[in-house]
Amino acid sequence: MSYQLVFWQREVGVGANAPAVYEALMDGGTVDGLRPLPIEDMAAAILAAFPTSVREPNGPSSEWIDWVSEDQHTAFQVEWSPQHVCIDLRPQNNDVANRLIDIVSGDFGCPLYDPQTGERFDSTSDA
Repeated sequence: MSYQLVFWQREVGVGANAPAVYEALMDGGTVDGLRPLPIEDMAAAILAAFPTSVREPNGPSSEWIDWVSEDQHTAFQVEWSPQHVCIDLRPQNNDVANRLIDIVSGDFGCPLYDPQTGERFDSTSDA
């Protein structure tokens, strides 16, 4: 079973309905009030933290990052747009999830949205 982690940043002072933002982003839309993300830096940090991960084309105009653990029991796939990062873990692995959250949320200040629970873990900079 997979587990999804989604990250985005709002402009300061912009409120938003997190489930509605999530749906719009997953439908390929853009959302007013979201900041553009430093995608190249985020991708580089994920690739560095998971050295066996691979960045590759995903269709004619996008890319993703794939990673499979050495024992092949855990994998993730990272997709993005200028406004969000979406990570699918297969299966859910708390250690891997926490490493990814530390990178995207901790290193880049991009709060996590957990679509399984509908909870957004806002930081003070995302108020």
